[in-house]
Amino acid sequence: MQQERFLQQKKYTQSWKTAYQLPTSADRLVIEFRNWFDRYCHGQLPWKEVGIDVSQVRNINHHRQQILDRYNQHTKHCHSCKEALLVVERLQAVLLIYFVITVCAVALFPDGLRLTLGLPLIAIALLGLGAYAWLRFWLRPKFYFVDYIHAHRQ
Repeated sequence: MQQERFLQQKKYTQSWKTAYQLPTSADRLVIEFRNWFDRYCHGQLPWKEVGIDVSQVRNINHHRQQILDRYNQHTKHCHSCKEALLVVERLQAVLLIYFVITVCAVALFPDGLRLTLGLPLIAIALLGLGAYAWLRFWLRPKFYFVDYIHAHRQ
């Protein structure tokens, strides 16, 4: 993306075909993509369609939240991802409500039932709370923003 911006800023008199060297057969996918891009996008990235105002972005690497904004660029437009996010949010609500109701109910149990029935219910509620935390702090953020650092990739 940043190279594309540099190419557009310098206003090369030459096309991308001469600005980039793509000598190997492994570059065939890139070449075909660029041809498709020229044919259907007229060589311009549709920044505004994904909510990015290029005039506001001076250095792309300093606005990682905006550039890698997965929710506005993909999730809210993709039916499957939007539905999956809705399921995750509903499941979080169910797990949290189950935990609160279970703890309140076990607190009202008589002493005899609190140990025999209440202890397993509290254990299940704690597992549900752990699942809630996993959904809330690991899975749900993946629908919004995931930072990409090349040094961490292998």
